[in-house]
Amino acid sequence: MAETDMFKTINEMPKGVIHHMHYDAANDFDWFFKEIAYDPRVFYNTNTCKFKYFKEVKDAEEGFR
Repeated sequence: MAETDMFKTINEMPKGVIHHMHYDAANDFDWFFKEIAYDPRVFYNTNTCKFKYFKEVKDAEEGFR
C-alpha cells in the first residue's frame, strides 16, 4: 500500500490527510446516537451498512429501515 501513487501523494500533503478534520464534524459518539440515529427520518440499510436521511418517513427507499 505504501508504494501506491495515491499514498505517495497524500504523504506529501501538508499535515497529511489523516490529520485533517472539520471541528464541527468531530461529534461525540453519544451525541451521534442520541441526536441522529434516533431521528425517525434517519434510516439504515443492513445490506449496504449505510445511514440515509429522508425528508419524509414515507419517502424511505426499499432496504432502509
